Parts: sequence; C-alpha cells; structure tokens
Amino acid sequence: MNNPNDEVHANKLSAIVGSLEKLNQSVSTVNKLLEEIVQENHETEIISEIWEHYDKGAELMLRSQKLSQQYQKK
Repeated sequence: MNNPNDEVHANKLSAIVGSLEKLNQSVSTVNKLLEEIVQENHETEIISEIWEHYDKGAELMLRSQKLSQQYQKK
C-alpha cells in the first residue's frame, strides 16, 4: 500500500527541481550579462586612461608654448 503523501511529496519535489533549474538558468544569464558589463567597463576604462594621457600631454604642450612665448618676448 502506497503512502498517500508520496505523490504530494513527489509533486513538490518536482516543482522544487523545476524552480531550481529556472533559477540556475537565470543566474547563468545574469552572469553572462555581468561579464559583458565588465568587458564594456574595461574598454571604457582604457579609453579614459588614453584621454587622461592625451589631456596631460596637451596641457604640457600648452604650458611649454606659453613659456616659450614669454621667453621670446624678453
């Protein structure tokens, strides 16, 4: 004789397993999206560093030109 609760337990267990599979899929999707965001942030960081170096170089050049002009006036 079967326990009447066995079917209820089996259904609940099946629902839990199904929910965990969906959760696992969702976590995998989120992980992939986070990897894409990290990659895009890395590219943005590189561009930011390039711009910072360009800005410093331009500032040095402008200072140099200003000093050169001041020196030539003397």
